Amino acid sequence: MKQRFFFMIITLLICCFAGSGIAADPSKVLILPFTIHAEKDLSFLKDGISDMLSTRLARDEMSVLSREETLKASGQISGAVTEKLAVSVAEKFSTDYVAYGSVTVLGDTISTDAKFYDLKKKKNIVIFHQTGKNTGDVISHINLFAAQINTALFPPEMPTPAASAKPAAKPEKSEDESRRNPESLWNERGMGVNKPVQPIKPTSGESAVIPATPPPGHAEEMWKSPTYQTEIRSMSVGDTDGDGKNEIVFVSEKDVFIYRYTNGVFAKVREIKGSVGDTILGVDVADINGNGKAEIFVTVLNQSNDILSSYVLESDGTRFNKIAERQKWYYKVIDVSGKGKLLMGQKRGMKDIFMAGIYQLRWDGREYVSFREQGMPSEVNVFGFAYGDVSDTGREMTMAFTQNELLRLLDKDGKEEWRSIEPYGGSAVYLEYKGDFSGRIGNTTEKNHYYLPQRILIRDIDKDKKTEVIVARNTDTTNRVFSRFRMFKSGYIACLTWDNISMSEKWKTKEISGHITDYVLADINNDGKDDLVFSVVARVGSAFGDAKSFIVVQKLP
Repeated sequence: MKQRFFFMIITLLICCFAGSGIAADPSKVLILPFTIHAEKDLSFLKDGISDMLSTRLARDEMSVLSREETLKASGQISGAVTEKLAVSVAEKFSTDYVAYGSVTVLGDTISTDAKFYDLKKKKNIVIFHQTGKNTGDVISHINLFAAQINTALFPPEMPTPAASAKPAAKPEKSEDESRRNPESLWNERGMGVNKPVQPIKPTSGESAVIPATPPPGHAEEMWKSPTYQTEIRSMSVGDTDGDGKNEIVFVSEKDVFIYRYTNGVFAKVREIKGSVGDTILGVDVADINGNGKAEIFVTVLNQSNDILSSYVLESDGTRFNKIAERQKWYYKVIDVSGKGKLLMGQKRGMKDIFMAGIYQLRWDGREYVSFREQGMPSEVNVFGFAYGDVSDTGREMTMAFTQNELLRLLDKDGKEEWRSIEPYGGSAVYLEYKGDFSGRIGNTTEKNHYYLPQRILIRDIDKDKKTEVIVARNTDTTNRVFSRFRMFKSGYIACLTWDNISMSEKWKTKEISGHITDYVLADINNDGKDDLVFSVVARVGSAFGDAKSFIVVQKLP
């Protein structure tokens, strides 16, 4: 009897452990060949699109039908693929999902339309449409389509909001805008260029800055500029004409805009159009040549030959002239305590997007030349570092971004003393390069994206003899798992301080829809006090609508 009972127990345990080790079968996906509508033969796109989608969707939880199975399925199709036909074929092969679509070429425009159907839910869970200017744009379209599918099937886990960030109760409609949530005003206002900018005060009992510790009882004012129908990539502030008053300079992908804030109005001073084939990566403003007028440093990459073609603008009192052009430098200005604003530069290699060596640059009367190498670790580039007495011990230390956008604190020898657990920054501006496993569609080779790190600001903001670090933190809905695609949901700016063990958040701004593209500490309204000034892309431009961007000015705590 005891032996029989023992045998039953052992058998039960074996069954339980065996059952727990059995993983659920992966979902099956059928990718039907896309229909190509074009005057010339572009049939090569069919295989290229199918291969790209297969590699981007395949994972442990999801199995994509092999090429042989797909060819067998597509052999049952004649003519355009409708939803009814796609579902019918998928059912025959017992798949859980089916992807299908078309590419249409009309003159200089190419359009990609695609759908992803869930056979259990009996509906399309992703409907995709995007336009481009050449067949090479299909690569980015397919990347975006695959990213949307992965997001729909495997939503990223969102962080739990901090108790201090609980949304305030929606106030009743009132003519008094100072009692309304700032972001609701930003989303509702359709402000045109040069309209007065009204101060936005937080709701009673709510601060525009969210301290990491209990609220000290102050409420900071915020201002929003008019909304511009462009994506603001980068911005900076400085006295560009030498009149003692600061201007704000921001850039789109092609053009440079110079504005001045006067009596609550953002007035345009100048707009400088870019050249065909050039893409602006960033902008900085500083008086490096010491003539009392801040120069505008514009980092530019010529897309036709992948060569840097940066330039420097300076005002002569009536117009802005290029005092240096076709420069082979990535430019970045950092503000160092006791040294002021320093111009840094790094060059681009023939194969590598960054050559070794970050240098301080100076004006020699004719051009900007390198004269002091910074001695940064090889993984640090000119866009993602700053230095100062971060630990408040009298030691000059470097704060820098890693390639996956974690923050690192380094001593003078490059030894790491701290690294963040979560990523900060989050830029949408990137450089392209060919990877070892890049896909191909016809003669077009897919390129990887290196996203440029965002600015790091180091300063004793409140004059308490403790150094603060200012960085942005944008939330990517895909958790940055895709190397060629980002979709930002929101962002905020954080103030970090050293607590003898690690960097911790001292305060942060309210979280804003869209993503923060750049930020500076500067006296934008010329009242003798620095403010936090940052640019926000509320909506990225697409076939469905123009981009929307604006500037925010916020008083510091």
